[in-house]
Amino acid sequence: MRKKIILVEFHGWKPELIRHKILVKALKFKFGSDINVEAFATYPHYFFENFFKKLINNLKIYFVFLFSLKTFGIFKKEMKVNKIFYPNINSKHIYKSKIFFKKFCKKKISKKTIANLKINGVFVGDILIDSYLRNYYKPFIDVKDQQFLNFINSFFSLFFYWEDYFNKNDIKAVIAVHPTYMTGLPARIAIYKNIKSLITRGDKLFQLTKKNIRPSLHFKNYKRDFKKFNDDFKKKAISDANLEMQKKFGGSKKYEHYILKSPFSKKKTTKRVIKKSKKFKIIIFPLSFFDSPTGYGGALFHDFYEWLVFVLKLSSKTNYDWYIKLHPDVLLKWDYLNYSIVKNLLKKYKNVNWIAPETPHNQIIKEGINAALTIHGTVGSEYPYYNIPVVNASINNPHMNYGFNFNPKSKKELKRVILTLPKLKIKIKIKEILEFFFMHHMLPKYNWLEIDTTEILKKTRDLKDYYSNMNTYDLISQNIKENNILKSLRFFLNTDDYVLGRKYDKKTNYKNIGLEKLQ
Repeated sequence: MRKKIILVEFHGWKPELIRHKILVKALKFKFGSDINVEAFATYPHYFFENFFKKLINNLKIYFVFLFSLKTFGIFKKEMKVNKIFYPNINSKHIYKSKIFFKKFCKKKISKKTIANLKINGVFVGDILIDSYLRNYYKPFIDVKDQQFLNFINSFFSLFFYWEDYFNKNDIKAVIAVHPTYMTGLPARIAIYKNIKSLITRGDKLFQLTKKNIRPSLHFKNYKRDFKKFNDDFKKKAISDANLEMQKKFGGSKKYEHYILKSPFSKKKTTKRVIKKSKKFKIIIFPLSFFDSPTGYGGALFHDFYEWLVFVLKLSSKTNYDWYIKLHPDVLLKWDYLNYSIVKNLLKKYKNVNWIAPETPHNQIIKEGINAALTIHGTVGSEYPYYNIPVVNASINNPHMNYGFNFNPKSKKELKRVILTLPKLKIKIKIKEILEFFFMHHMLPKYNWLEIDTTEILKKTRDLKDYYSNMNTYDLISQNIKENNILKSLRFFLNTDDYVLGRKYDKKTNYKNIGLEKLQ
């Protein structure tokens, strides 16, 4: 008889651990309190270790779990996890991998075939790409690189391990926080086996299905959902969104607690960064090359590096003044490699002017930039507020259903838009930008724990402390109403709804959803 299991990703993010603990409770109510709970770990250097290193790591897990030390204690005592394990790839999985790899190589391997890769009907190309870029800190994949080919083989063997695991056990649900990397394989396999695949992303809880295999695409419904409110509510929402955006432009991180430093500030750098000229001025905003370029799906390029090279090549065909700027966080965390990669690229494209990452957007806007380019960055809702058009390079971006951005649907169209930007007209409606801001940042629709993350953050030293300190776990635990949450979870888990959220209609007002505190 196959063992019934709830499978949970092992990680150390304290805010997510409390969410996973409550999820496990709700799932036990649905599937029975006697169900087994197992946690798995698949870290970036997993494939690089030899037998003895893996043996040592397994022994470490055994003893640390046995004595409930650190994060392991939360999994054992709070989540009631029966065991924590690393995938144990054996000769059978390796053999299957070699056979599949040989078959796969019969066709010409390209970025496209990798991106569209399916193994036994399960789409995994996006997970493979993101995992490789993150594991090796590579800005792009080279299909002829032996290192990449070796990684594919290892990735295949890991897939066959999980396929075997699912066949041998009766998996009832998978809970994960990193669905785009190797840890996301169980969650993806679960989707194709019609098993509950649950992803926590900050305040949001997603339930993935074959129709929606990725989390965080709830923004597709913003425009539709805003129409459900009554006219008085809409008017107040727009007015308050305008006030909150002004705070953001002043340097507030209230709605973007994941960043270390706001890209906005009223302080200027010591000298002018945008040249005084009559030329059309355009700025490029690259994203981190290693941070899940396939996360949203729908990108026009297979990775962020490919997009940047495409844009830089186009820059030499124009008479524009070109600029490029990285996020101010780039030198404050693991993104330093992005800094050096972009700097090296610019040696070939001397027509593109470097703007220091710490330069605030306020200064760039004030000095007269005319347009901005991004994949799907937040500048898409920021620069248009000042009547500066933004061109995205992904069909799936948070602003996709609004008219204040250019959203090309192909590389050919993107090229045409960039080369003719000075002549193109776009009617930017501030009201649409404010509607988006309200729906994306202010409306507490998806905050299923019903906690104010900003207030929790104020009680921690910094963002790193927020995610790693046990104090965060305790603070969230003290501020939630677990019984109410479990009640809504039990209902949600009996549906196929994509994201757990409140229902709103014409009767909704500020008072009954907690927005009156803005006043």
